Amino acid sequence: MMLKVIVYAYTQKIYSSRKIEKALWENIGFMWISGGNQPDFHTINNFRGETMKEAVRKVFASMMEFLVEEGYVKMENYFVDGTKIGADSNPHKMVWAKKTQKYKERLQKQIEELLNEIDQANEREQEEYGEENLEELGGNSVVTAEKLKQKVAEINEQLKEKPQDKVLKKAVKKLEREDLPCLEKYEEQERILNGRNSYSKTDPDASSLRMKEDRTARKPLARPAYNVQTGTEGQFVVGYSIHQQADDTSCFIPHMQTQEFPQGRQFKRRRLWQ
Repeated sequence: MMLKVIVYAYTQKIYSSRKIEKALWENIGFMWISGGNQPDFHTINNFRGETMKEAVRKVFASMMEFLVEEGYVKMENYFVDGTKIGADSNPHKMVWAKKTQKYKERLQKQIEELLNEIDQANEREQEEYGEENLEELGGNSVVTAEKLKQKVAEINEQLKEKPQDKVLKKAVKKLEREDLPCLEKYEEQERILNGRNSYSKTDPDASSLRMKEDRTARKPLARPAYNVQTGTEGQFVVGYSIHQQADDTSCFIPHMQTQEFPQGRQFKRRRLWQ
């Protein structure tokens, strides 16, 4: 019932869970297809975000079996094409890989300079380490949030012995309140990017892709979107996959790897393009 309601809502260009809930109370078509059930928007969102992903795969698979059994498709001719579908997110709230890397490197340099100042202010450490970074940072290794946390903990231990040391107090305050949160933010952004050039702050799965309608514009606007690859035979959709890359070429092999061809055709098909 929930799957039918959501699919019907999408065909009517209704995507908001609250508007779907409202339609279930007011629209006779929604009332009929839901059998009089009136789930609230929380239930709709939970179903759409968790259960529906697996449910759609099962329904699609059962439809494929039906088409093959009835002879509508034979999976002998598989035509693939892609189209970019815009995400429902703000195109101006993007995180860019180049900027993240640039800001992170700048911050790491500032942290290293501050830590070197701390070393120079501490006579014991200066004699032991000279001009090198402390062991917690691994010599000339890259500063990470985890290593910085260890260093902050060490400075706090030093402050217990020298509570009047203004240099250490000022340094640890800046590291804890400014540098560490920023470094953790940049590392989290890199984790989400995972090799992509960008992602949307309001829809992290969406990448910035140039849309077809922007090609003739004087200043084309790249928008958060997905690249949907669709395979057809006999005008039936017999395969689909969603990607974060802009070009169809890089999506082809991953798309074919997700498809399950009936009656042992999967291996035969893969040999053709591998």
